[in-house]
Amino acid sequence: MFLAIEINRLINDLQIRFFNAATTTQRNNSNSNRQTDNRRKKRNAIWWTRELEIKRSKTHALRRLYQKERNQQVRSIKLISYKKNLAEYKKMILTKKKEKFQEYIN
Repeated sequence: MFLAIEINRLINDLQIRFFNAATTTQRNNSNSNRQTDNRRKKRNAIWWTRELEIKRSKTHALRRLYQKERNQQVRSIKLISYKKNLAEYKKMILTKKKEKFQEYIN
């Protein structure tokens, strides 16, 4: 009888220790995975300029205005404005990249 009670107590103690160790391990792994998955390493684009940043902000603002518009006639005008600005923005990015690459080569 004494032996059975002692064995049950040891089993319960081992179960609690195992559960605590498994929980701690799982918690540690999930935190480390979450940090590496969600954080993007910032890459420093040497060609990125303040001018590009302003153009990007303007392009995003025009897109939001276009999407928010309900009147179809005004919406189509805003779409054209947004698409034109987007094309200029993309062209500006390519130009800046080429300029920096030429600087790097020379």
